[in-house]
Amino acid sequence: MISVVTVPPGESLTLTQEATLEQVELWSVDRPYLYRLVTTVTVAGELVDQQETTFGARHFRFDPEQGFFLNGQPLKLKGTCNHQDHAGVGVAVPDAVQAFRIQRLKEMGCNAYRCAHNPPAPELLDACDRLGMVVMDENRYLDATPERLGDLADMIRRDRNHPSVIIWSMCNEEPLQGTETGARILKRMVRLVKQLDPTRPTICAISGNWQGGGFSTVTDLMGCNYSIPLYDAYHTAFPEHPMLGSETCSTVTTRGIYEKDEASGYLPAYDITQPGWGSPAEPGWKAVVQRPFMAGTFVWTGFDYRGEPTPYSWPCINSHFGIMDTCGFPKDNFFYYQSWWTEEPVLHILPHWNWPGREGEEIDVWVHSNCERVELFLNDESLGAQEMERNGHLAWKVKYTPGTLLARGYKGAEQVTTARVDTTGPAAGLLLAPDRHEYRADGEDVAVVTVGILDAEGRLVPVADNEVRFTVNGGARILGVGNGNPSSHEPDQADRRRAFNGLCQVLIGMGREPGEVVLTAHSPGLRTERVTLTAEPCQPRPYVPVLHQAQAVTSWRRSPLFEEEPAGTAAPPDWDQNAWQLISLGSGAQGEAGTGWVVFRAMTRTPAHHPQQEAVALRLEGICAPLKAYVNGNPAGEAAAGELTIPLATAPKSPLIVTLVTRQEGQFAEPINAAVFEREAKG
Repeated sequence: MISVVTVPPGESLTLTQEATLEQVELWSVDRPYLYRLVTTVTVAGELVDQQETTFGARHFRFDPEQGFFLNGQPLKLKGTCNHQDHAGVGVAVPDAVQAFRIQRLKEMGCNAYRCAHNPPAPELLDACDRLGMVVMDENRYLDATPERLGDLADMIRRDRNHPSVIIWSMCNEEPLQGTETGARILKRMVRLVKQLDPTRPTICAISGNWQGGGFSTVTDLMGCNYSIPLYDAYHTAFPEHPMLGSETCSTVTTRGIYEKDEASGYLPAYDITQPGWGSPAEPGWKAVVQRPFMAGTFVWTGFDYRGEPTPYSWPCINSHFGIMDTCGFPKDNFFYYQSWWTEEPVLHILPHWNWPGREGEEIDVWVHSNCERVELFLNDESLGAQEMERNGHLAWKVKYTPGTLLARGYKGAEQVTTARVDTTGPAAGLLLAPDRHEYRADGEDVAVVTVGILDAEGRLVPVADNEVRFTVNGGARILGVGNGNPSSHEPDQADRRRAFNGLCQVLIGMGREPGEVVLTAHSPGLRTERVTLTAEPCQPRPYVPVLHQAQAVTSWRRSPLFEEEPAGTAAPPDWDQNAWQLISLGSGAQGEAGTGWVVFRAMTRTPAHHPQQEAVALRLEGICAPLKAYVNGNPAGEAAAGELTIPLATAPKSPLIVTLVTRQEGQFAEPINAAVFEREAKG
């Protein structure tokens, strides 16, 4: 298609073109087929600009009795709600880590993702398009002011070409959800959405006041947050309104923990604990899967995240709601969902089998599986077989004896899978398991490396907490570290991390140099481990370099003249704010004339930076008189002309006292023109 147009300078033009796809390939969660539309701008036959847009073709509908259909086929939405937050990097999630997280959800059997509670990063939607994950795209505010409606319109325009997006969520658990005022605001928002995209339904995640009035019938879909007993009541009252569980369960667990530990802020990983508004995973899923009119569920949450450490508080610092922890390491409920959200045989035993000192005590042993029958063995002795209830789990009481728990899973008379947990030996070595081995040398790609603590036989030690230190070469760098411990206060921006129940994680950012990248892990008393990653040559995306705004020290106090050279700790008395004159170096301010020693003193803070990645220094520019520099009272260098660079080893944003001692002969003169902080990436 070619359109010839003229656009006057400084103006814009909206151009509409139409085309027909022949023998279209449909996008689906199992086969996410994408098309690529290339838009080019040429002037006199010369290419001057180009834009690529990926899109997919699919059709879907929500039925009030039979749920959701994608491309004409029924599809139960097996979803999770998620905040954008990952170990080591926080909310600044790199594109590759977005894809890693979506892939982890796919492995669990998840096919739907709710963006909680804000519009997602476009790169997350790209990953959902590419990997096959439908999305509830969520607006942040219930608000009909021009500014907020503008934000809503921007979200719709930005995201409407993504085939993964199937629902526009207007808001979450708003205080006005049951009021007429709230309904009027919501109607204006929905009207705007329908003007921009009439093809997708709208929803609100509602936590109360379902029975008519307020939000409950304004949107196309009814979004039910918790309140399982009201599913049937609402469907009876409004049988024409499609429904789904927009937020469900809120089960709280800690990976690798099997007894409640309030002092440490840990919860057992059995599916038994939830806040008052929630439910365990099993009844939460059964309530949806056993009701055909429920289109699906969005479990709170797929991953743990910082904040909301329910039911605890400080020093516990992140949530326990995740089916996976902040690193994406599975908790045991991961395997409950995998059992009933996937078709391949699944068999998982919990807990671990390292219980020294508890010999002879009964341990609760659970099995998550989709097998029809499971038989459990301890040290080759059968503990009996049990039939698996659909969407359920199995449990045994087992007296602890060190050794091996073995489970055999059957479908009919055929054994289809096995699983085992062993009593391990002490920590002896390390495991480094990257998510891939080949990466792009584009300065953006990230290796997500699982680090495990192994015994002498190569088995993961499920209670190990060894500290592991990392080094990396080949132009790559450590972006961050984590371990999923909800009460850990270790820094995420570091080159080391303590394992939590046998595991930790390191994120490696690729540089722009192709070649081998070697990651080495060290831990006292354990075998050192290395893994080699390959950074493949590629064409990096065009980018504008980040220019850090220069931070200068401009506010100083000038002392009165001293007869003798003062120490670098010289300072005005706390009670005297007048004798030391406040000046701004570089402004030409006048000071006291005369001969003697003068002190210039500034109180500031070290700039914000990443200590593992950046070096910070203070550069004194335009030195025009001999001076001695001190930092926090310690000698930092001397110079008589030019520049003096003072490396700083202080932590980010820490207090900093800079003192300059110089000799004045006659008229006042500024010893420097400027004092500027500079940052440089570490090699």
